[in-house]
Amino acid sequence: SLHTEILEKNELNNFYEIYPEKFNNKTNGITFRRWLMHCNHELTDLIEDLIGDGFKKDAIEKMDRQTISLAQSLENEVSEVNSLVNDIYYQNIKKYDCENVQFKTVMTQKITNESNKIYSISLYDMNGNRVWNFGESSSGFDNQQSWFENAKKNTETTQYGHRHLVKSDLSGYVMDISRYVEYINAGNIRSGILLMQYYTESIEGILDRYQNQKSAYCYLTDESKSFIYHPFEKRIASGLYKEKTVTTAFKNNRSIHNGDWLVERKQIGYTGWNIVVVNSMSNLLVENRRFHYIIWFILLLVGAILILLDFQVFRNFTDPVYQLLATMEDFGKGNYN
Repeated sequence: SLHTEILEKNELNNFYEIYPEKFNNKTNGITFRRWLMHCNHELTDLIEDLIGDGFKKDAIEKMDRQTISLAQSLENEVSEVNSLVNDIYYQNIKKYDCENVQFKTVMTQKITNESNKIYSISLYDMNGNRVWNFGESSSGFDNQQSWFENAKKNTETTQYGHRHLVKSDLSGYVMDISRYVEYINAGNIRSGILLMQYYTESIEGILDRYQNQKSAYCYLTDESKSFIYHPFEKRIASGLYKEKTVTTAFKNNRSIHNGDWLVERKQIGYTGWNIVVVNSMSNLLVENRRFHYIIWFILLLVGAILILLDFQVFRNFTDPVYQLLATMEDFGKGNYN
């Protein structure tokens, strides 16, 4: 840096000639937050109203608690899905020969027991030929599909693909979930791809807890930024609504869209999913003002109670003194009764 160069060539040149290895750059960081708090109190107050006072200590404020809560619930759901996929693989596919009747029996029983979660399940070889399946896939197979290609490239993790509609009333959606597997075929161990189409109702149920409204809502996207969940999905499908915050959300974890919306994003593990929470800044300001009014009311109420208590304590001390003075005046007048 320029500062180091000045020290090396001019101010501490002799020392540099002896110990050049001891000269290296260090910085204590930019003091932009401290400058902001001292030079622009109004802007500091506005930022604090919008995102809290954590920015005074941390350059990057922690994600909003509500966003973190949603993300944690989704990660828990992903963990359950992974457990289900791994259970099917290790307890069934890897254990029994797929040409054996017992394989078909245990697989059918397992999937039937999980019918509220699983729409269909299929096993493919590495060339895309279907070895076994249960139920009907919501779309035709193409070995160039992302779920197939991703599972071939990433053999250690479960892959989360696109969502498909399987019921015409927009109430039945499934997601392509795949993973690399090794299966037994006629006594030989072979490599393949397992595809499970998983109902998305449990995911939608988690996000519905947010109590979405026009001024505050959340949505979930996959790695291609397609919606897995959106509270206004039917309006989007009909062309009556367009979500304009997606580009803004993927610029940073927290961004402001058009000066009107605070947009927060958090990635869900390795799934490629992103939970995005959108809040109207004007709504946030109203909520913060309401909170401030409540705080002021509580402070005034506490102050009034303290004044009353102080007055009562004062009376407890002064009343005996006034009574003593009155008695002394009576004595002075010769009244000894």
